[in-house]
Amino acid sequence: MSFYDNGSIILVKNIVFKEGELDHSYKHGRPCLIIDNDEEEITFLTIATVYKDKNYCSNYVLNNWRKLDLKHESYVNLASIYKEKACFYKEINRIDEIEYLKILKEFLLFHKYNHEIDSVKKAVNKQLKLNKIIV
Repeated sequence: MSFYDNGSIILVKNIVFKEGELDHSYKHGRPCLIIDNDEEEITFLTIATVYKDKNYCSNYVLNNWRKLDLKHESYVNLASIYKEKACFYKEINRIDEIEYLKILKEFLLFHKYNHEIDSVKKAVNKQLKLNKIIV
């Protein structure tokens, strides 16, 4: 049994980005989208505000950011994937199923040639197939 559902938005504190930089939202936590989980680990993508990065192909701009209790227009960063232990994160909302499946589809397209994350892509593919979405 998992603590969280795929598509949940949680607040994660103290993220150390791939570049080695500590996330500036370490006090309150960064909103993150869970894309895979099990009893021990969650896999998530970070969510950031749209101020300057709106048009990069690695970003999926959220349509209903206000309904998700996010403070600013936001996007999901498809490029950076994080894994953490699955415990003690505050769940703030859940993305509606249609938008969540669109994000998963964009994620797979973005990572089409990235074989380092095949296990994550397999889990995402499984979710799409369950919903009869073809990539």
